[in-house]
Amino acid sequence: MLKKFLIFAIIAVLFCGCSGPRNQRHEPDMMKPDNKPLSAAWVTTIWNIDYPSKTTTNSKQLKDEINQLISNAVAANLNALFFQVRPCADAFYQSNIFPWSKWLTGTQGLSPGGGFDPLEYIIEQCHKYDIQLHTWINPYRITALTSDILIPTHPAILYPELTIEVEGKLYFNPGEPLARKLIIDGVSEIVQNYDIDGIHYDDYFYPEGIVNEDLQTWIDHGENFNNIADWRRNNVDELIRLTYQAVKEINPNVAFGVSPSGIWANKTSNTLGSDTHGFQSYYAIYSDSRGWVKNGYVDYIAPQIYWRIGQQGSDFLTVINWWHNVCKDTPVELYIGLASYKNFEEEEYAAQIELAETLGNGYIFFSFTDRYR
Repeated sequence: MLKKFLIFAIIAVLFCGCSGPRNQRHEPDMMKPDNKPLSAAWVTTIWNIDYPSKTTTNSKQLKDEINQLISNAVAANLNALFFQVRPCADAFYQSNIFPWSKWLTGTQGLSPGGGFDPLEYIIEQCHKYDIQLHTWINPYRITALTSDILIPTHPAILYPELTIEVEGKLYFNPGEPLARKLIIDGVSEIVQNYDIDGIHYDDYFYPEGIVNEDLQTWIDHGENFNNIADWRRNNVDELIRLTYQAVKEINPNVAFGVSPSGIWANKTSNTLGSDTHGFQSYYAIYSDSRGWVKNGYVDYIAPQIYWRIGQQGSDFLTVINWWHNVCKDTPVELYIGLASYKNFEEEEYAAQIELAETLGNGYIFFSFTDRYR
């Protein structure tokens, strides 16, 4: 422990002046007035991990569970929640593009009773206690199970040419420009209709395990690329760039950010990478998260650093230092994704939080229930 605290003391001297989380409702520069680091959690709706505890159309039950969730967040002094509103090309809000989620009511397309809108209500409750509400979207995923059945009005059924199947699961095809437009139209709908503080993408980009399922798409749309890997990365880059642009055109005070996998690339594969030996999102899912920071495509980046301090091959301290160096000469804020679901010792979490607030601008726990139930 003494070694850890010495590390923190050195870091605190070398790196200070962290900026605070964004608040789009009150401040034109999106900074919170109290200038505190972000303290947040992801509220996961898929598999009913955090909300709702079970699928239902009962609006009172859905409302009561949000009330309890907010009560727990207030007690934990959280200043932001990242609410999963589109887990599988479906919605936890009133949408003209995507159907109501089966993870909400139990049946895709079935609305909650009494016209209840979970997103509208959780925004209202969060803002009552000065808690930011960021809407978390999984942009490409359509089905989570090979057995999932989509309703006839689902956009994937209406426009099957915009989808791709990999290992029995369905995704919007990242190489199809119209698929990208559909995703961004869905983002625009949220920004236009709800008083949110941010739009947030998860780390699901190209499906891991893709081989040549998009070969024809590359032939059709990749005329400027000799390498399919570079073409795929460019497709994801364009989604991020154009999402940022769309959000800012509607409301410049809404933040846009992404929570990529913690390791961009290992130094053994890319000289710009980290001194690690883990899953490389740059190569495995064509996610150039470092490039998004350097090109200014995001307001913040929230890498998921789900490992221990000192862990072999993916040391938390090594990875957070790498991300700090990526962000330090940019206006992009650095939030750190922490793994409450791994049930580390409290001493480990305390050390990680201190690093997240010293080398970054705060932290987000995955997931809410694991940490704050």
